[in-house]
Amino acid sequence: MKKVIGYLGYFILIIGTFLMIQSAAGTLREEAATTGEIETFLIPFIYIILGIFIGILPLIDQWKQSGSWKIRWQKLIFLGLPFLYLCAYPWITFNYETFTLPNFLGHLTLLSGESASFAGIMVGFILMTSIRKERGRSGFGR
Repeated sequence: MKKVIGYLGYFILIIGTFLMIQSAAGTLREEAATTGEIETFLIPFIYIILGIFIGILPLIDQWKQSGSWKIRWQKLIFLGLPFLYLCAYPWITFNYETFTLPNFLGHLTLLSGESASFAGIMVGFILMTSIRKERGRSGFGR
């Protein structure tokens, strides 16, 4: 029963975070449309928070285990950085055209807010799941 309550609380946390982020993003878009002062291209970065909350449960489970903490650098580099690039793609496109992809590689699809928001969620998730505990090893990050 304790696990059921824990999962229910986790579900409420995820849904609550999602709704708050959606509301904040909508407010920022409306303000940008009326004043033109907010760069809506930065909105996908707030979705990283949702990804962190989605990926934090395995980290909490590992907290109770014995062992030393390890960072999976390969996962951060080969998954995290590409998703970070996709998250920042709308901003990069409008500020640094030389770093954009050709049209045949999905340039227009990646400019959509949905693609960048999904990438932001993945960045947060990858950040959390790149940290783990290993038994029998000493030292952080070895």
